[in-house]
Amino acid sequence: MSLYVRGRPVDADIDAIVGQHGFAVETHTTTTEDGHILTLHRIVGVNGVRAGAPVVYCHHGLMTNSELWVLGDATERCLPFKLVAEGYDVWLGNNRGNKYSNTHARWDLEDKEYWDFSIDEFARYDIPASIGYILQLTGETVLKYVGFSQGSSQLFASLAMNRELNGKIQHFTAISPVLVPQRLTHPVVAPLMLNPHYIEYIFGPKALLPFVPTVNSWLPSGLFNKVIDVSLQVLFQWNGINIPQSQKQVGYPHLYSTSSVKSVIHWFQIIRDQQFQLFNNTQSYNTSNIDTEVLLIYGDADCLVNIEKTCESLQSCKVETVRCPSYEHMDTLWAKDVENRVFNVILDKYRDIDGGREAIKSSGSLFL
Repeated sequence: MSLYVRGRPVDADIDAIVGQHGFAVETHTTTTEDGHILTLHRIVGVNGVRAGAPVVYCHHGLMTNSELWVLGDATERCLPFKLVAEGYDVWLGNNRGNKYSNTHARWDLEDKEYWDFSIDEFARYDIPASIGYILQLTGETVLKYVGFSQGSSQLFASLAMNRELNGKIQHFTAISPVLVPQRLTHPVVAPLMLNPHYIEYIFGPKALLPFVPTVNSWLPSGLFNKVIDVSLQVLFQWNGINIPQSQKQVGYPHLYSTSSVKSVIHWFQIIRDQQFQLFNNTQSYNTSNIDTEVLLIYGDADCLVNIEKTCESLQSCKVETVRCPSYEHMDTLWAKDVENRVFNVILDKYRDIDGGREAIKSSGSLFL
């Protein structure tokens, strides 16, 4: 089934997007130890969710949200829908600060304290809280984790901080995995590497570019898509030639969601020092604590992925790599042939783990 978008789909939320594909969404919330209220989305097929079905948790990248996973221009080009059809219980997470997780037990969005978070807080609080909630609700003891870009970084950091969490991850698929990105060379961006805190002087201490959704709604879709293409070319030298225009039309209007300026500063510190480290260089994440099995899927034209350095950092666990020739960063979700080159690779891996398609689909007996 193809997803046809008429007009400007900017205001459509995940329920509407998923509904166009014939699926539904359950909305759940959990509160972190430091008071952030996170929204989790569970994808539900026409037959509901089978009790005892193996769980897959998907987490988005920097400055996006759970919608990222369901923005394929056709149903078969969305990984969660393929997983649900295979018999999995599929959940999508959201970081603090994005459009679905923007409340706190104490702080308001106008408060500077609300936005005082970086990768450290994502890893220390958000990921364990989300995984803990899902496992408690489903009664399962382990789940499979799929992270895109920073979504993979957050689990790497979380596993490094929390050795106990390793026992709850049956398998970890890192798509376009970002651990220590290669240095950015654009003349506007490169000087910020010298002192990443300059970013706060430019953008303030709260949310980064909160006006983007408004600009998105004002501009004609073709012009907005062009702005995105040019921005990605200038910043990262991505050409986007593997992504169909139909995919950009569906995906680009939903690509951006708010995050903190501090989280971007954190990335610039990591890039400058070429170390996967905590905020303000206090210490490196101890990746030797990671012992879950990892599958790395990456494009060899992706300047943000340093696959050699990533593998060097993961010597304490079993690691498999899948290289996608000519793929850039977003291609691992949106390229025209992504179903065969990425999604089916993941499904085949899961079938190996779970004993095949029929074994997965027959797990459990009751619908929730």
